[in-house]
Amino acid sequence: MPDTRELEVQIKYTTDRSSAQRVKQEAQGVGDATEKAAKKAAREAEKAAENARKHIEAQFDRIESAGEKLSNIGGFMAGTGAAILAPLTLAANAYLQTATESDKSSPRSWG
Repeated sequence: MPDTRELEVQIKYTTDRSSAQRVKQEAQGVGDATEKAAKKAAREAEKAAENARKHIEAQFDRIESAGEKLSNIGGFMAGTGAAILAPLTLAANAYLQTATESDKSSPRSWG
């Protein structure tokens, strides 16, 4: 069977005003340091967000520039296509008109 013993302890303490004041100041110092660290972290987060915003704007500017270049290329291609097709279309139309007239006057069609 275990041996059970009791221990009664009575602790008395006293604090003087200077000790209480020192503890209060230290606690206030911890609070001030925490507030200062929180403000610093907020400034750093704000700076990081601003840098991210600038980076995103730069990316959008590059995309916009690429889009404008592609638009210019598309316009040039359309103009080139029209310049190539216009004379071919006119020549094909003239050929059909001549062929139609020739077909009407051809001896094959008299009969």
